[in-house]
Amino acid sequence: MDSSRIARITPTGTVTEFGTGINANSEPSAITAGPDGNLWFTEHSSWIGRLELGAGATLSPASRDFGKWAVDTAGGVRQFTVTSTGTAPLIVDDASIGGANAGDFAIANDKCSGATVAPGHSCTIGVRFTPGAADARAAKLRVPDNAADGHFAALTGTGIAAPVSSPPHPSGGSSAPHPESAGLASTGPNVRWPAGVGAAVLVLGAALAFAGRKRGRRSI
Repeated sequence: MDSSRIARITPTGTVTEFGTGINANSEPSAITAGPDGNLWFTEHSSWIGRLELGAGATLSPASRDFGKWAVDTAGGVRQFTVTSTGTAPLIVDDASIGGANAGDFAIANDKCSGATVAPGHSCTIGVRFTPGAADARAAKLRVPDNAADGHFAALTGTGIAAPVSSPPHPSGGSSAPHPESAGLASTGPNVRWPAGVGAAVLVLGAALAFAGRKRGRRSI
């Protein structure tokens, strides 16, 4: 048997070894049950150790800065690790995100929610940051389990305003259409009328001129 482990033997002969949190080659001895329900023991180096009976967990890192990203632009996924540190399997409930700017962070690649993690093993949860405004953003990742009320990690990031591009300027001169191409008719060198009005003026002028010539004729 490993000299840095404590074993439990059931009445039916099942042996379970526990080594998480025990120093290597510590040769634990004088094992006793404490009033807190855990096992207490001494090591050969005169250290006193405690073996927690039941599930235990850690969430790391405890905080993560996602950096600066343009508003409404999704950043890369950052990983968080849940490690089972107790002596019983860790049962993880659904992870969630809360806090002031919870909507700016989203869970992705979640391999922990609903999982049962054996002692000494771990699972990962990914979180993606998409800032919704151009300022500092903050939230919290919560991972509930059967070891405690929940483990938390602080999430921070910064949204920055995207640069505004100027509209292209015309490379040549003015592209405004000539009056004729816009449906205008000319009645003289300096006067322009809308096409319909100009045509009516020209017809009216021709009719008046014809009538004038007709009145000026004499019969022979």
